[in-house]
Amino acid sequence: MVYNKLRRIIMNKVDIKGIIPAFITPFNADGSLNTDAAKAHANRLIEKGANSLYVGGSSGEMILLSNEERKALLEAVIDAVPKNFPIIAHIGAANPVDAYELAQHAEKAGAAAISSVAPFYYKYNFKEIKYYYEKIGSLCNLPMIVYNIPALSGANLSIPQIKELLALDCVGGMKFTCSDFYAFERVRNAFPDKLLYNGSDEIILSGLAMGADGGIGTTYNVLVSKFAELYKLFKENKMEEALAMQHNINEAIEQILSFNLLPAIKSLVRACGCDCGNCRDPFETLSADQEKALIEAVRGKLSWDI
Repeated sequence: MVYNKLRRIIMNKVDIKGIIPAFITPFNADGSLNTDAAKAHANRLIEKGANSLYVGGSSGEMILLSNEERKALLEAVIDAVPKNFPIIAHIGAANPVDAYELAQHAEKAGAAAISSVAPFYYKYNFKEIKYYYEKIGSLCNLPMIVYNIPALSGANLSIPQIKELLALDCVGGMKFTCSDFYAFERVRNAFPDKLLYNGSDEIILSGLAMGADGGIGTTYNVLVSKFAELYKLFKENKMEEALAMQHNINEAIEQILSFNLLPAIKSLVRACGCDCGNCRDPFETLSADQEKALIEAVRGKLSWDI
């Protein structure tokens, strides 16, 4: 009972809303972690309007990093940002033991919350998935943001199962990276006080309209100022202008998706003046001609600030 009361008190103190870039992981030319670039990129995103950073997730190539690299990345970002700026640490891993270790590290490092994709590769049943989140909750006092991304995790949770996870004391919210807005609405209605995030950049306005507290996205690494503007327009109830901004954002996303997403984002971030290197093997790096074409398409079509 004391444990549950303490957890609820902690949950009530965490109120992370708005635009949250899914932070990319910078690498040096030799493929090693570049913590200096991580710090520079973090500060650039904050200056451009980010309300939080989501570190160590899919956009951060988390399955290509060792636990020690993931810890070093998180520590570098937390060290770089203002003292009270909230960081969400994604701690999911193929090996749950690694996730447990990363959760405890995130708490010690000063993260505001943790997040995790459901255990993946094997087709775990819901009882096993729920146990995984409960186990993390027993090891770490930070609120958990469940990362619901069925296309990659393979865990296609039903509405009752999502509700069961959100009812856990250790769970503070969920990131929805899917377009099932019926499920989103049902969950929002059932849990008005839990944090729910839109995870599909191209439909963030739809997510906000359905009650999302904000968005967590990959393209925010480049377009964060535009997403921040869209969020502001939505909060001011300027829906026509917000919709126009979503259209403009999607013009850029369409250009980005003509290439492999993460290598394209790395190229565009470099064009913004912060060289975060390339993606790890086996990702293909854009050629000089491809990178030039992408930058010109985004900049020329939308007068982007790159």
